[in-house]
Amino acid sequence: MRRIVSDWRPPEHGHSGELAQMLPDGFAASARILHPFWSPDGEQSVSWGQVAQWSGRRVHRLAQVPAILKPTAATNGPRPTDDDEPLGGLSADQFVCLLPHLTRATERADSCSFGVWDGYAEFHEGAIQELTLTSEQTAKTPGFMRSLAQTAAAALFKPQGESRVAAVPPVTLLPENFTIPDREFYMFNAPLSIAPTFTQHVLGVNDRPLEGTEAPNIWWPDDEAWLISTDIDLASTYVGGSAELIEAILADPGLEAFPAHLSDSVTWDSDTVNQ
Repeated sequence: MRRIVSDWRPPEHGHSGELAQMLPDGFAASARILHPFWSPDGEQSVSWGQVAQWSGRRVHRLAQVPAILKPTAATNGPRPTDDDEPLGGLSADQFVCLLPHLTRATERADSCSFGVWDGYAEFHEGAIQELTLTSEQTAKTPGFMRSLAQTAAAALFKPQGESRVAAVPPVTLLPENFTIPDREFYMFNAPLSIAPTFTQHVLGVNDRPLEGTEAPNIWWPDDEAWLISTDIDLASTYVGGSAELIEAILADPGLEAFPAHLSDSVTWDSDTVNQ
């Protein structure tokens, strides 16, 4: 039986800016989930549909920011968001909707691989060394990687010849990174149930889970029944999976989602409708 993720060889050339660089080609169907904006008071999420209603633009499966935010001649009431771009990852509310669909679509919800882009400043060698000098310094270090500062995070930069160590359960640092064109990820193993609080467990972020750029960037279950891809520069999360899974995602009123194809352009200037 083909292992869709394990056998994946993302195209290096000829597909620049296309979804094919972010999702394998073995899944029956794919979907694009639009990340929400925040309301001006920061208390409520704002959908692309709400933004388009204000701007006079159209939400469609290839819609992009900033085109959706550019108003036509007349706007409909006050601007619903002060943001110039949506969240960098799925919101907590979106996870509440998405997780049951993913759970039903896999037999290995107990074991998933989560990838975090290795380019975050907090992953730089100097920052990790500062985090792990003493337990007192670790306790004073805010945010990123605090929960794993003396275990998995420290292992990322052990001297040459020393092996990496595993983090304490339920999150385990995997020994090999995962790579797609222009992106490399540190990989962790954890149950699917940890996904809504992944930043709290791995990155030490305790405010709105997974709302920012520290969200998992790529993740899938051990049976490779589906794959989730959230690029650091994009305003959407993409899902590859079975036809049944994608149909369920598209039908969920809590997920502003559209069908996606591997040939789709995902760049900010690919919206040819809202010009």
